[in-house]
Amino acid sequence: MCIVLTKEKGRIAARARAVRKLGSRMGSLLLPGRRVTIDVREDGAHATIAAARLNGDIADLSDPLSFAAAQQGIELILLLTEDGEPLPAVFDLLFQFLHAAAVDPGRALPPFQLRLFHLLGFLPEHGDDRRFAALGEEDRAFVRLCARETDFGELCVRSVASPAISALADSLREQHARRELRSAAVYSALS
Repeated sequence: MCIVLTKEKGRIAARARAVRKLGSRMGSLLLPGRRVTIDVREDGAHATIAAARLNGDIADLSDPLSFAAAQQGIELILLLTEDGEPLPAVFDLLFQFLHAAAVDPGRALPPFQLRLFHLLGFLPEHGDDRRFAALGEEDRAFVRLCARETDFGELCVRSVASPAISALADSLREQHARRELRSAAVYSALS
């Protein structure tokens, strides 16, 4: 079973037959960090991936810290989204994040989290929210930047990795997610 984030249909669960076999052509295409075009056959409530083709560059997540950051981002999307909910901006953000995490995971993760929370409507951007009001001026400016800037590369360049930003992201995740991120402990141990 694969959980795939698509631009058109959002998150879907689909079966990929025989991808673990040694001679499988699709197996390597369905790994995390790949942007692929897939052919899905739907039979009632079940979906099957019939074919997959590479569609874009592969994010090099061979570094353990890059892989752990990518897993944390992917897991956050899985926790905060529902099946069948098209979110094209989240799809594009994830693709940009995976490439940025391959280069500098520490600078990519904070803006990804904040931008994702903004796209999902969870990011406080004004003083009415006590968590936002408790931030320092530089951190508040970064939160506002993550809400309005669509160029993820620019967000990474201007990334603020402060304890207050991490605490805000943790608080938002705790409020809106069903459970803790399993990958967060791995990322913390590696960084």
